[in-house]
Amino acid sequence: VSFTQAGSTDTRTVQAKLQETVSVKDFGAVGDGVTDDTAAIQSAVNYAALANLAVFVPSGVYIITTTIDCPQGTALYGASMERNALSYLKFNPAIDSKMFYIHGTNFSMSNLYIVDLTSGVRINTLFYAENDSNYEDIDMKLSTSFFIGFYYGVWIRGRGLNVQDCVFSAMTNCVRIQRLASPTYGPFPDQDEEAGMRVYRVENCRFHGLGLSPIIVNNDTSKEFVNGIHFVNNYIDTPAIILQGSARNSLIASNTHLYGGTAILDIQGNFSDSSVSNNLFVGMPGGSYTSSLEYYTNIISVSGTISNVAINGNMISSVREDVFKFAGSSDSVSITSNVFTKVLANNRTGSTGPHYLVDFQTADSNCNVLNNSVSMDSAWALNSTLVSPSGGSSNLTILGNTANQSNLLLNAQDSLYTPVFGNFVATYTTQSGRYQVLGNLVSCEIYIETSAVTLPDGSGFRINLPFPAADQAVNATLFFRSGETPMVNSAVQIVGFGVEGNGLAISGPSGDYTFTEILSGAGSFRVAFSYFKS
Repeated sequence: VSFTQAGSTDTRTVQAKLQETVSVKDFGAVGDGVTDDTAAIQSAVNYAALANLAVFVPSGVYIITTTIDCPQGTALYGASMERNALSYLKFNPAIDSKMFYIHGTNFSMSNLYIVDLTSGVRINTLFYAENDSNYEDIDMKLSTSFFIGFYYGVWIRGRGLNVQDCVFSAMTNCVRIQRLASPTYGPFPDQDEEAGMRVYRVENCRFHGLGLSPIIVNNDTSKEFVNGIHFVNNYIDTPAIILQGSARNSLIASNTHLYGGTAILDIQGNFSDSSVSNNLFVGMPGGSYTSSLEYYTNIISVSGTISNVAINGNMISSVREDVFKFAGSSDSVSITSNVFTKVLANNRTGSTGPHYLVDFQTADSNCNVLNNSVSMDSAWALNSTLVSPSGGSSNLTILGNTANQSNLLLNAQDSLYTPVFGNFVATYTTQSGRYQVLGNLVSCEIYIETSAVTLPDGSGFRINLPFPAADQAVNATLFFRSGETPMVNSAVQIVGFGVEGNGLAISGPSGDYTFTEILSGAGSFRVAFSYFKS
């Protein structure tokens, strides 16, 4: 039987025409949701690889019970992502297994709906990819597909991943990246170790039902870094970590994350030459500000060094502790034009704080915190500062930041001093003070916890200042605390000379404020105030 395409004069056999495509049903697959179609699908993949053809999976439900081996160039595609024409692949192994073992480059898949029927029972991997030749180049592409219920979605031992328009649901790790310890590199520019072309792109995807698990994991110690993670324009409605591990030359941009969790970027190692920009990280706050499913612990937490990183234009809400926490040294980090709301929630309790918008815990240099906006409830602003460079700073610029709470300390460096109290006898469990100076304006915050308090004459008390005051003017808020309920006394003034020298006198509108009933012999309070030094 001959075949002639419309508009053409060339004739060939129908058999030749039909051999242009390969269907799993050509090799005996049934797709009825009952029959084991593993052998038929494997046969189709083997033939298509030799013929350099893609494998078509018609609409239906195909049961796979053991690993499908995928040589170089394997391509599978389904009929449609329309609900009435879905191509389902359902994995039902007897032991922990890989569903697709990819060895070689240029694997691709599209328009398939893949489900692990043993989720919660087996530790299965959907795609396990490596290169037979000890090269790191994988270059796999996944598009317009649903992946549900696997422990690992993609486990790639090498470089080159492009995931677009997919849905990942009910997984422990969606993408696990593992660099080879001693790989062989090719002679061409795109095959060397630092090749920018071999990136990991995840774009326009949705992540749902992952719990607190990471979406992308790179915590393999065989390589210090992963080069080029591009996580862009994704929608995450689950309290998942976007990235766990180290990264370099990476872009985290235009994503929406709506469900709280631990740290969105949990950098366990180094983070460099990267950008985190224009994301919406807003959590789902409800009745309890301590809930791990409503508030983030941090947005970015880096345990190693951070360098040459731009964090800008993000909308950030509902964070319990430090928004950005950098445990290692920081160099050339720019934090600009971000909007913060409902952050530093745990500062309300005083039990785990203080916390900061940016916490440089080790020495930082050449860093900028510019033009950020902070809006929060007054109770959350207790002991809050924009930046805590506790490890020491060199060329730290903090300018142009605004806040709705006057006692937030925004635009200067932190320094520590020990508050000394007059007319106030206490056994301290915590006694700390810090101040920032911007021009002649001194902003202070003092926090104490006591196990016993005595006011000898029943009057108020005074606290020393880091610098003498120029006049009586002060912008101050005093937060007394009994249990978890803050009480505010707004009638606070600076006096020229107090019991402890130049100090802050605490007094009320009707005489000295003893606050005996508040502390009841033990308790805590914070004072946040500002004044002009002489």
